[in-house]
Amino acid sequence: RSAWDETRRGRRRLVVVAGEPGVGKTRLAQEFAQTAHREGTVLYGACEEQSLVPYAPFSEAIGGKAPEREEIEAYLTSAAASGPLVLALDDLHLADRNTLALLARVARGAAGDRLLVLGAYRDADAVGTPLLAAARTLGVDIDSVCGGRAICGRCQVLVAEGEFAKHGV
Repeated sequence: RSAWDETRRGRRRLVVVAGEPGVGKTRLAQEFAQTAHREGTVLYGACEEQSLVPYAPFSEAIGGKAPEREEIEAYLTSAAASGPLVLALDDLHLADRNTLALLARVARGAAGDRLLVLGAYRDADAVGTPLLAAARTLGVDIDSVCGGRAICGRCQVLVAEGEFAKHGV
């Protein structure tokens, strides 16, 4: 909730939710999205294994309208300029390298500042995937993000929220 408050005040934030399958990551994200929708725009996209659509979760989030990176960034920038924006991306452990590269660009500011990126992934399934390298690109050691073991009391989902000074996120 504090990240959303900061986003509403014009600060870009990245929130990561990690946990085992079925623990409630998606439900937690949905409940947060319902709250955020009262005060801003919420876009949702999910990664799929071996997706044939470039930047699939981003394309889904913006209604399947723009498979090109520049168009996606422009859409998100416009949406964030209109008011605070949540971009919820589920199943990031399945994301391909191009999707993660776009996520890194967006998190660094390619889509404006009134943006909260909410990512969810299966922590055990992230090992050996491009997700860990993408986190390092952002200057985030995924172990340190998840290592604090901040557990949501309601559903026992691991929640990691932080300021990643390297990119002002």
